[in-house]
Amino acid sequence: MGLEKVGTTICEKIVAWTRPGSKSLLATRPVKANSVRCHELKSDIVQISRKSSCVSSNLTNMADNISNEFRNIGNALNKATSLSDFQDLAALINRLPNSPERNILMQNFLTRFKVFKEPFNGIKNSFSQIFGRELSNQELVQLCQKYKDIFSEQNNLKFLSKLYLQAMSDFRINPKKLLFKLSAVHPSNVASVSKEGDVLTLFVGNGTCLSNPENRVKAMNAIFHELTHLKQNMIAYGTNSEVYIEAIARYYLKKGLYEGKSLNEVKEIIKTSVREGVLTDSVNISLHSEMGQKGLKYINGNLNYKTPSDDGQLQYYEQLIEKEAFEAGDMAEQAIRFILAGLL
Repeated sequence: MGLEKVGTTICEKIVAWTRPGSKSLLATRPVKANSVRCHELKSDIVQISRKSSCVSSNLTNMADNISNEFRNIGNALNKATSLSDFQDLAALINRLPNSPERNILMQNFLTRFKVFKEPFNGIKNSFSQIFGRELSNQELVQLCQKYKDIFSEQNNLKFLSKLYLQAMSDFRINPKKLLFKLSAVHPSNVASVSKEGDVLTLFVGNGTCLSNPENRVKAMNAIFHELTHLKQNMIAYGTNSEVYIEAIARYYLKKGLYEGKSLNEVKEIIKTSVREGVLTDSVNISLHSEMGQKGLKYINGNLNYKTPSDDGQLQYYEQLIEKEAFEAGDMAEQAIRFILAGLL
């Protein structure tokens, strides 16, 4: 299955936690702590589903059946690792009725098939795009071997620890400034990251669900998705920290969070969390540079962030910050599937 994100949930009990940089990455036994029940999340949430399957809620039963077909093809596309897989999927897509969802599915197909035809260059380009820097051939070979070794780890929590730290290193984010938290398994949610850049949560409980190889692949997709959001927010903060903080404060107030608080009070609350997180590692970015212009788009994206319930799922997925994050997660998932299948 693929990934879809929602903006609301009920917080669960934390069963394990760590702040990387300590001698022990993960707690040796579950640590339970009741968390606050929040009806509107302040952080980005990833949920199992598939963006190519989204249809508006007022469609007929026939359209619902079509939606299921989009979802099934999207799931199969995620797992395609052979020419026959892609040939079968192309035939299925060609039979679908024209729609914005079909266009998204076709674009995903073409992107993934291009990587399949030239897996070495394709995965090299994917990782280079995700991490924002050009990888050499030697770096790619070493990186692929590292992830292959990580996925061979039998212990689920050690696997997750190694995967998280390797991803943080590749994204060049300081793990000592990000609270990495495991929370009780959720029927749909996979991961979340705070807009303040201080907490990343995976909903995998004590990690037993990671005995399933598919869940390990999905964990990588989710981590890369959330770290992409973290990099976006670091760029936004580096472009103009005060404007970024005000943007997310206004978003929280618009969503009904911090009821009774003034804008300035919410900004001060946010600043306290920001001081504990990775956003303070952001480099200063010139407003007139290409990166600065992108930072402004990320600020605006946080201010005007849309959940699927706001304007529908298609509009939600087409937001710049979501489109980039889903692309990063999906590219990482395809890369690890190809690596594990021995296509490199």
